[in-house]
Amino acid sequence: QGMRRWLLLMLLACPPARAEDSLLKVGKTPAEKLEEKVDQAKDNVAKALDKLKRRQALTTQALLAPGGPPAALPDPTQPDPAFQQSFRSLLRGQSRQDPAGLPPLPAIELAARVEKPGRTPAVLLRIDGRTVLAKNQEEISVIRQGQTIQLRIQAIDGDVVRILVLPHNELLTLH
Repeated sequence: QGMRRWLLLMLLACPPARAEDSLLKVGKTPAEKLEEKVDQAKDNVAKALDKLKRRQALTTQALLAPGGPPAALPDPTQPDPAFQQSFRSLLRGQSRQDPAGLPPLPAIELAARVEKPGRTPAVLLRIDGRTVLAKNQEEISVIRQGQTIQLRIQAIDGDVVRILVLPHNELLTLH
């Protein structure tokens, strides 16, 4: 009985253990994990801001240098020379009324028709070996010999598909 009393006194004399002092504690609490992530995000933002400030300082320094700004950057509003050449050849081809100047028609083949209730019908076309899905009144552009050919789906009726080919101005009927 003396031993019990001594044990009871010892238990009452010792303060209760807190959760963070527990020997059973394993890993970090969700709050601690979240706090670490927030600190890491703050560090990343600070690093990015420092990097931007350094870039801005270098740009300002280069612009204010005694020799003037570095070589001028290309004007983003000027089109690419290859694009300009293609566009000019396209304009020359359209202004010419000679049908011999037009590129040959592409090989067009009706691969399949797609019909779903409540949706506009569509067709699967093979144009020069390339497969394209098109709906009624859509346009498909094909470039042949540096010129653009427009294929406009005029109608998808039953088993017939009508395609207007521009600038040839021909109406194709596929079955």
